[in-house]
Amino acid sequence: PYERELHDTRNGYSALGKRICETLDKSRPLDGRLVDRIFPLTAVCADIARHRQRGEELREIKVKSSQICSELVDVVRKLKQLKKQKLECGLSDPVRLFTSLVKCEDYSQLDEFQRYLDLWKTQYVNPLLSERTRVMDQLHSDVNEFHDVAESEHASKEEASIKLRLQLETLSDKIDQLDVSIDSFWKETMEFCVLQEDDMVVCDVLSKTCGLHSALVKRVYTRSVVRGYPMQLLCGNPLQMTANKFFRDVFAQLASTGSGDLVVVSMIGEQSSATSALLGYLFGCRSFTRHRKRAKGLYASYGTISDGRRLLILDSEGLLSLQSGSRVLDSQITAMAMACSDVFIVSDTGKLSLQIQDLLQGCMYEMDCLSMAARQPELVVVLRDRTNCTGRVQRHALKQQLKQSTDYLMALKDEAIFLLPSAVCEQESDGSTVQKPSAMFSREILKLRRKILGNTEEGGYATASNADEETRLQLVRWYTHARAVWASLTKYRHKVVHYKALCEKRLHKELGDMVEVLVKDMIQSEKGLSGKATEVVQKHTRRLQTLNDGLTVDRCDMDCRSELSSLREEYQRKLITVFCAGTTVAMYEDLKQVHCMTLATPVTEVYKFHLCRWEEKVGLAIDHRTS
Repeated sequence: PYERELHDTRNGYSALGKRICETLDKSRPLDGRLVDRIFPLTAVCADIARHRQRGEELREIKVKSSQICSELVDVVRKLKQLKKQKLECGLSDPVRLFTSLVKCEDYSQLDEFQRYLDLWKTQYVNPLLSERTRVMDQLHSDVNEFHDVAESEHASKEEASIKLRLQLETLSDKIDQLDVSIDSFWKETMEFCVLQEDDMVVCDVLSKTCGLHSALVKRVYTRSVVRGYPMQLLCGNPLQMTANKFFRDVFAQLASTGSGDLVVVSMIGEQSSATSALLGYLFGCRSFTRHRKRAKGLYASYGTISDGRRLLILDSEGLLSLQSGSRVLDSQITAMAMACSDVFIVSDTGKLSLQIQDLLQGCMYEMDCLSMAARQPELVVVLRDRTNCTGRVQRHALKQQLKQSTDYLMALKDEAIFLLPSAVCEQESDGSTVQKPSAMFSREILKLRRKILGNTEEGGYATASNADEETRLQLVRWYTHARAVWASLTKYRHKVVHYKALCEKRLHKELGDMVEVLVKDMIQSEKGLSGKATEVVQKHTRRLQTLNDGLTVDRCDMDCRSELSSLREEYQRKLITVFCAGTTVAMYEDLKQVHCMTLATPVTEVYKFHLCRWEEKVGLAIDHRTS
């Protein structure tokens, strides 16, 4: 019945649409691994990248055991096999159909190919998505009910949870294998073009069999980018730059399409937070929301501004994903976007999460250690779906919170925080609720756009020269810089993280030693809090012994307690002031805050100790007076 339903649905398709769906249906294997079958060259290149990465990790181990040496030999042998297998890859039928459309240079057919590809994928992926949602709901329900069941049933519940997790992994893998897009077809075609340029035998074979020439593919792809199609610069697992040789020539061709200064704007945000949609509102990049439901890796969209400047917009994969759970991937993408931008936009809903703040701080540390930034980017924070967008107090509090993490490297100006309302508002019409675009959101978006583009008027990226040739080369220089940044991130990131951990450990010890010295000098010494508290207790003890001025015991007790409390507050302020004045490391505000909180403990202990001594004196005085 499902196949008949698909057939009835496709009756309204065009001839090209039916051809696309039929070709994909024939290429769909029984085991469901569609991606590996349609894009064999991409799969081999991903395997080569994974084995190279593993080989580099093994070579960095200083003390190599026999097991490590054996694994390294296996990696080298496997790499040789994969390189040979790479030369033997051919074009699958769907990719051959796609390249035939590329040769025609008919961009309407390429758009039609993408539209029918999405329709074909939706028919197979939607049932899997529904099943995955059901499994996830069942897993969450079992986790919530785990503590309510008897201990005798814990074993059966854990076994059921394990089965659900395995089922969830299987469904996710099936969805990934069916998640084909036009980006995947372009990447496979790019890899064949690079293979053509590296191997003349492959070049002759592909030219004779399908008439595929790299120059033609580059020209068509460049024109597609000018028409608004986004370039996928980072993709794959492990994440890597896509077809470097191909994109180097594409950026060289793009450089000839304009002569204005280059402005690079990037945006990051959590997964499923509509970051791509916000870019569409800001710059009219409808390709970000039309071509895919969510970004994977790092995309770049190229365009021009009315004043002649060229605009390159970077859209990153959603961060803090529950499915991937890879914080290494998040930090790599964020540092890449940060180091290659003139304006760096951080988008979040409601308020900026602590996870995003920690991610920004770590990435700025990497940029500083590796000297990756060609120029200091400007930070813009956008908080969306706010009910109150005029709160100066909220802006000031967020700015002070961010200054602790971002002033070390990135400029945060007074007007760099934007509070946006919801993009739609609900209105009552004829007894029903209707969602309409928000006029306030449109006004705030225009303000944000003028802010971003207005702050980049004084020169573009990389060079300050106004010569036409130098200005055109900015785009090529940007891509060269981006490649160097990614190479540094993939090669040295783990060393930077290790070095950062050592620095934090050393600084933690130094701050602890500083706290001990301050406590010894300002609290435990005779001239510090302890000595002054002792004098206060002795003074009021003498007053208790005389009481010749008619002073009652209660009045004397209240005066002594008040003086001890004033001393405690005074020395707490002094300790924090002296401690903060002696620490100037801006990147470790969290460690400073932790040690500032520990300063209150010794002050409170001295206060309580002398208060207990005073209470003993008051008790003795009351007993003596009674007797």
